[in-house]
Amino acid sequence: MQAGVYSFLGGYGNNELGRYERFEPFSSIWDIYCNRSDPEFLYRVLEEVIKAGATTVNIPDTVGYNLPEEFGQLIAKIKANTPGADGIIISTHCHNDLGLATANTLAVRHVFQPF
Repeated sequence: MQAGVYSFLGGYGNNELGRYERFEPFSSIWDIYCNRSDPEFLYRVLEEVIKAGATTVNIPDTVGYNLPEEFGQLIAKIKANTPGADGIIISTHCHNDLGLATANTLAVRHVFQPF
């Protein structure tokens, strides 16, 4: 299964392929540039890794510059536009470079369970 994901990603060149880290067994994947990726590409990659057996995808704000509304919308769009996303764990990792980590985390929580 993993070979299919890497074959799919290989079509986008080494720069794209290098953005993904694989864990053994293949259960988790994360994209450090997801908030700067083309959304359609991100949905396709996540769909492929879910098909390959990923049970968790991590969507980080590694630079810490997303506003809460933007980050919450990113997660909501991933949930709505990625086939199979309803059957996996979507985790996040928010940096606090601009003091927004807690607000971004709460915005994501709101996507899954509105206050």
